[in-house]
Amino acid sequence: MDTLNLKRYSRNDYLNDANQVISTGQYVPEINGYVKLVGGKGKAKYAFVGLDRETGSITTFHLKSVKQLMKKAPSLKLEK
Repeated sequence: MDTLNLKRYSRNDYLNDANQVISTGQYVPEINGYVKLVGGKGKAKYAFVGLDRETGSITTFHLKSVKQLMKKAPSLKLEK
């Protein structure tokens, strides 16, 4: 909520935002999820939606730093 500068953030908001990342973001096979560059306080961050490998269901939705993605997802070819 702080990063998005919101006072409230519901379960429906979470699912809508996660599905938006899936529909407009980039699939990254090595982390079995989707990423999308988003704003935020301070340094740039990426929204990350992880998927269950068997069912394809959403398992997590959170923000990751460029540094985190550089380590886990080299196919993105991110630079600091």
